[in-house]
Amino acid sequence: MSRSTASSLLMQEEPILKFEESNGYRQSHSNAAFSNSADSEDESYGSLKRKQEELLKLRQELERTEREASQLETQRRKEERFSTGRREMTEKLSRSLVRLERELYNNQKAIEEISTARDLYQRHLDVLQSVRPESWQRANLDAELERAIGAIEDSEDVYGKTSRRLASVLPAEAAALEAESRTAFPTDFKSWMFFGLAFTLPLAVIILIALIVPKFFH
Repeated sequence: MSRSTASSLLMQEEPILKFEESNGYRQSHSNAAFSNSADSEDESYGSLKRKQEELLKLRQELERTEREASQLETQRRKEERFSTGRREMTEKLSRSLVRLERELYNNQKAIEEISTARDLYQRHLDVLQSVRPESWQRANLDAELERAIGAIEDSEDVYGKTSRRLASVLPAEAAALEAESRTAFPTDFKSWMFFGLAFTLPLAVIILIALIVPKFFH
């Protein structure tokens, strides 16, 4: 009887022990699952953080690359500006220097010709203005006339040569010389006759005065 009772007690207690084991297993399994879930969340968070860090690095690398590209583009434009500007200004300055040197040479030559012409014109003008027909003596009239005509011919020769030299360096002088050549040197006989008359008439008057004036003093 007691054995039967003991046996029944054992059979009654067995489920209780199994239930407790089942609860412990579930608790353990639940803890393990929670631990695995926590580990999974930690791993996901770490992976996300690493991706964010990688994205940040990529963004920084992109910004650095863009800055370098911008700097390179700026440098390229500066180099192109320098190369193009130097080439253009070298050509312009070289052409201008050649032109200015030519102008300087021409102007210096013109100044020399002008100075020489001024001195020659002034000297011959002084000679012609110094001629005083009223002071000529009748006995020396022919010699005085020869000397005066010689001065005129010298001045004509110097004027012609000097004018041509001036015309080679002064456009205005060339135009004036051309105008004089059209008016001062006629080509037809009638014009030459009037031109000769206009030249000899004052000389004839001077000679006539030189012949008549001494008679009033005798």
